[in-house]
Amino acid sequence: DEIGEHLKKIRQQKGSTLRKFAALMNMQCEARLSQWENNTAMPSVPNLLLLCSIYNVSAHENFSSINH
Repeated sequence: DEIGEHLKKIRQQKGSTLRKFAALMNMQCEARLSQWENNTAMPSVPNLLLLCSIYNVSAHENFSSINH
């Protein structure tokens, strides 16, 4: 999987919409998150760690084996 596909999978497993996810990430719109999920932009390391914290998932377990 690519990072974006994995991010989308985690979000959907947690039952979150892009809009809810944007609110949790303190972002004003979900466009950037959509870019992450579509692999047209990459989240910064701090944003990736924040996402893991919000969804209570391990960064190492969830992202160490994906293609980037």
